[in-house]
Amino acid sequence: MYITLLGLYATLIAVIVLSPNRVDGDGMGVYRILYGLYGWGLPRWITYQTVEVSANVIVMVPFGMLMALLLPRRLWWVAVIVCSAVSLSAEVVQALLPGRMPSASDWIANTAGGLAGAGIAVLFRAQKGAKVST
Repeated sequence: MYITLLGLYATLIAVIVLSPNRVDGDGMGVYRILYGLYGWGLPRWITYQTVEVSANVIVMVPFGMLMALLLPRRLWWVAVIVCSAVSLSAEVVQALLPGRMPSASDWIANTAGGLAGAGIAVLFRAQKGAKVST
């Protein structure tokens, strides 16, 4: 089951990366939403950049988690390396696509998301093991 989910998720990531347009378009929609939410009390420290970095972290969490669940327990860290390599490859591809902008901060955020996902998988396995042994 994990391999199927990973394949589907990898396909989604490929569609996002290979799209000739940015996921958020010109970003103006995100700005409009943020300014509307500021009126409802959203803290001003939540900016476009905060949303963008958070999205880059979040998008790789499932990938890192599924990858780590497919690997032997002791090799969970390989999932982080794979996530980092996938992200770096995505940034290289984006450098070749007109209208796309590669970013080192995207690569770092994606790698952090992969680490978080792998960490969730480690915790999940530890919890599952604890339940089985008690």
